Amino acid sequence: MLVLNVLPPKHHPEEQVNVVYLTTLTKAQILKQWEQSLTYPDRFVVTKAESVKKLSEDIPAKDLKTLGQYLDDNKIILDESEYHKLATIVADKYRETYGINPRRVSRMNAEGKWNNKSYAYDDSDFPLIEECLLSVNHSRHPH
Repeated sequence: MLVLNVLPPKHHPEEQVNVVYLTTLTKAQILKQWEQSLTYPDRFVVTKAESVKKLSEDIPAKDLKTLGQYLDDNKIILDESEYHKLATIVADKYRETYGINPRRVSRMNAEGKWNNKSYAYDDSDFPLIEECLLSVNHSRHPH
């Protein structure tokens, strides 16, 4: 994954380095960054980096939860259209946050057949799911 590091101006060294995942930018945003890099070449550094979330590949699949499992465990009810909307929002937010797709896992259904692969999330991603839940209609039953 390519990362653009935008260094602070020399007259403001106390400012933070701005790190931008190039995969999250539109073509217009990339062109704008490129134009700025031509004007201030000493402030723009493109590097190759591994996503921190790549480390989650070390977590066994059984320790991850799909969105459906998370909703069931927390007694959150959505109709089918809201569920699909939420699944899209969560995956998009994950990509926007980490620059990679969520991890895919297979789960066995009630009939003992393996379902198609689904995105799965670890405990650290649950706040992201909760944030996305605010944008869909749902009900939450007490535990």
